[in-house]
Parts: sequence; C-alpha cells; structure tokens
Amino acid sequence: MGFAPRVARGFFPLDKALELAPGAFSPRLCEGIVRLGTLIPFAQVGGTLAQFTQVEIGAETARAITERAGAVLAGVQTAEAERLRREAPEAPAGHPSNS
Repeated sequence: MGFAPRVARGFFPLDKALELAPGAFSPRLCEGIVRLGTLIPFAQVGGTLAQFTQVEIGAETARAITERAGAVLAGVQTAEAERLRREAPEAPAGHPSNS
C-alpha cells in the first residue's frame, strides 16, 4: 500500500462559500455572541448561547469577541464623524459656532 502525499495547510473553499470569517465561528454566531455580550454578563453568555445553538464558549471568548466588535464599531463611527466634519458646510458669518 502506498502513502498519501504530504499536504500543506490551506484555505478550505467551503469557508468562502459559507462566508466564514477567520476563526471558529460563523458571522451569524459572532453576531449572536456580541448581542448577548452587550445584554448580559460575559459569564452567562456561554450558557445562553448553548441553549439556542448547542455551541459552548467561555466567558473570555465572549468578552474578546464582543470587545473586538465594539472596537470595530468605534472605528467606523470615528471615521464617519471625521467625514462629516470634513464635508460639513461652513457656518454663516456671525454664527456663534464661528466665534
């Protein structure tokens, strides 16, 4: 009997088709973790998530995923605020915001 050739670690095409992000969780599951992480203590997220998805996670995983999503949101909001400041029209002369 022969041996199978060596393989390298690679990208699984189904990951792209299913729109899986890098990591162990689908975008929909991450969304659920984040929603729960903003509503209840991180220590309770794992048990609540498991009731609906049969996926078990620890408090630190819930915290990390929720905080990462919060950082992304803060970045998006900061970029949008900067864009609005750049594109805002000038206030009329004599307006209190020009003093």
